[in-house]
Amino acid sequence: MEAGRAAAASPPSNTVRTFETNLPPDLTHTKVLLAKLDGRPVEDGANWNGLLKRAILLAKQRAATAEGLERLISVNHVSGRKVDEGYKYLAEADLSVQGQDAKGAWRGVAQIAQQLGISVEVVFSWRHKADAAFPGETGRFVVNA
Repeated sequence: MEAGRAAAASPPSNTVRTFETNLPPDLTHTKVLLAKLDGRPVEDGANWNGLLKRAILLAKQRAATAEGLERLISVNHVSGRKVDEGYKYLAEADLSVQGQDAKGAWRGVAQIAQQLGISVEVVFSWRHKADAAFPGETGRFVVNA
């Protein structure tokens, strides 16, 4: 019984740390565990660049003009099809977006969410690697609508 009480009193081994949206830590060696964009779970493509793609497609739906869409997207992109230099074509938006590291992708998602006034929640973990910012820990970003 004593052992049971001691275990119950100890803190969880992996608490979730919430980070400032606009001051993300180094996200190298992270894995997205859960993502919600505009209240909807992102199930397929739940990685940093997949989340960025979803945010861009949402921006495309909500932007009134091509110029308005341009202002929403902060990452390198071009109109039309481009598949070299790290660009991937998003046919649904007729845009090509350059792949980002995790931190760059998060910044792009956060900017779109803040400008559109939509909510985003991302829970992620750092892999157990020596050069990870917080090896084995879990982090979270939240943008409230």
